[in-house]
Amino acid sequence: MHKRTVFSPVAGQILVGGKPVAELEVVQRFSWLSVDDGEAHTKTDAQGRFAFPAVSVRKLRAPKDVLIEQDIEVRYQGKQVSLWNLIKQNTDLEGELGGPIELVADLDQPSRELKIPVAADSVAVLNGVATPRLPYLEKWERIRGQVTAQGVGRALKAFLASAEGMKGLSGFFPAIGDEHLRVAEVVSVQEVQLSDGFLFAEPESGHYAVREAPRFVGFTTRAQVGVRLESGEELTAKFFCWNLLLPLDAEGKPKYQATISDRWEVDTRDFLRQRAERALVPARVTALVRSCLQTNPGEDFLSAFGAKTASALSIEAAELKEVQVQAAKDDWALLSVFGQARGRAGKREAQHSFQGHLSVALASLGKPEYQLAAGQQAPRFEVYRFQVSLETDKKVYELGEKIVLIFRVENLMDSEQRFLKWHTPFEGFRNDFLDLQRIGGATVRYQGILASRAPPGEDSYLKIGPRQTATSQIEITEAYPVAERGDYVLRYKGLPQGILTGETRFSVR
Repeated sequence: MHKRTVFSPVAGQILVGGKPVAELEVVQRFSWLSVDDGEAHTKTDAQGRFAFPAVSVRKLRAPKDVLIEQDIEVRYQGKQVSLWNLIKQNTDLEGELGGPIELVADLDQPSRELKIPVAADSVAVLNGVATPRLPYLEKWERIRGQVTAQGVGRALKAFLASAEGMKGLSGFFPAIGDEHLRVAEVVSVQEVQLSDGFLFAEPESGHYAVREAPRFVGFTTRAQVGVRLESGEELTAKFFCWNLLLPLDAEGKPKYQATISDRWEVDTRDFLRQRAERALVPARVTALVRSCLQTNPGEDFLSAFGAKTASALSIEAAELKEVQVQAAKDDWALLSVFGQARGRAGKREAQHSFQGHLSVALASLGKPEYQLAAGQQAPRFEVYRFQVSLETDKKVYELGEKIVLIFRVENLMDSEQRFLKWHTPFEGFRNDFLDLQRIGGATVRYQGILASRAPPGEDSYLKIGPRQTATSQIEITEAYPVAERGDYVLRYKGLPQGILTGETRFSVR
């Protein structure tokens, strides 16, 4: 049997507004897998001091994963105040912080989270109002107090303007077709935000200076970076890196010579998306979509056209009504398309509305034929099986008048389909399924039932014949009280089930 420490000795002092508090009851608790649990009580003395001895258990062997929850709290002015909350992941004496636990807690201060290195590659996360007295934290507070966001901004600008930085920046500005986007200059670095700071013994990320003299201070860093392209265009992008390091001189003062020891990135996605949108040629997107529908239509497309395999389906025509660049990153763009396809499976011919997503190589936007982006997700297409249309019984209402919605569901398929009645007027108001907004104003909040359900049964579905329409009416002011005059737009936000939906508008005078 081995002696295992579940809570190392603790000494502390409790203050309020900087003054010690006597006769406060302090409670210590621990729990190891809900098997070895314990609780101890003590009171503060005239100087506000308290102490708990080490708590150990005897085990033949410790579990592979040690997770011991530790808590120390006091009751002050009718409230439980947490001084210490930590998950200990070992059974070593003084294994919590790598040294003696000596706390000071001012109950006037808010609770906070402290991340404290306890070894070269591990960090303890402590929550509560107490602060440990540790040499590491003393060094950290002194060095952190000398670091300014302005100084980091200057250092970051110098790094990005260096040969290494400019080479890194080029990766976030890929070619779009024949247009090469090259960075000519780093114009500015602003709005620098520093978080998760640590002292490091080595420039490699994760080698913390726990007991050694620190040689670097590092932060997770965010900033706004302004760049000018060779075309003369200027833009602002978001900068992020996990670990921006500043070296320390012989006296422990930070020098503003930024080193980045981990990955960093500049967010140019919005810029690339806009550029890709401008470069798109709709006819070329249509040709790529038709080719993808023919070679890899997907199960949803095959079942809609009545084909069992891709070779059994012939896409005779595709027409796109809408093409959008949803996102762009690195060297590819994600396109969202909406349109109609006409196809034949054996003797059966059908035409269906569909939506799809496909990733396109940005460099191919300058070529006669667009190409799918390598390594990205395969194109995905979904047939719209239903179309929901909305209409109110009038276009203009008096304030306080009932507003009736006419809700139509059309089966767009050549076979009978089932439509889930949940979140529709076919079952009344049992959920928030409409989006009602005053144009230029606020959204009208739902004030009805929010039903909790089991999985849907057969009676939860509405059967609609091929190319047929089902209609329901409901008074929307029962659950969406319209209290202001103005122009309104109403949309359906039902469950995802292959629905093509529209909107309707009305006025309240």
